[in-house]
Amino acid sequence: MPWGTPVTLLGESPADVAEAQRELVRIGVDRPAAVATGKPEDWTGPTPLRSFRQATFADLAAEYDRGARPSVLDVRRNPERAGGFVEGSVGIPIHEVLDRIDEVPAGPVWVHCAGGYRAAVVAGLLDARGIEVVAIDDAFGNAEPAGLPIVAPAGTTVTT
Repeated sequence: MPWGTPVTLLGESPADVAEAQRELVRIGVDRPAAVATGKPEDWTGPTPLRSFRQATFADLAAEYDRGARPSVLDVRRNPERAGGFVEGSVGIPIHEVLDRIDEVPAGPVWVHCAGGYRAAVVAGLLDARGIEVVAIDDAFGNAEPAGLPIVAPAGTTVTT
């Protein structure tokens, strides 16, 4: 979301909201515009909640083993991606996704980052735009051991 956009924090408890506020301060968001506590169902009214699939790098490797070549979106920053990436993946850093939405591969698209947090954020953004997504909630260090083809920094492909 663009810098300066008002943020509303929603949490099941005041402790959840306080924890989220502490995390936001770390990235320069000092005050949310509003806060609320409760369960997601309390805020949606009659609108059904949406969800998307979560998976691991081993799950993605299983897709490859079945002969599928799913679309993979890497939302890590460019310096992170320069250290190695899943072969054939599209790299769009999280902060550029909305400006480059037309570059997002056709769904279903498997979204990953270094640890899962940014992938979940982008998966939510894409899902809200009607793109079928799978959020990889896993450490990128597990990609190669899972058997995914990784392009190493020197430009060579590493497979395990």
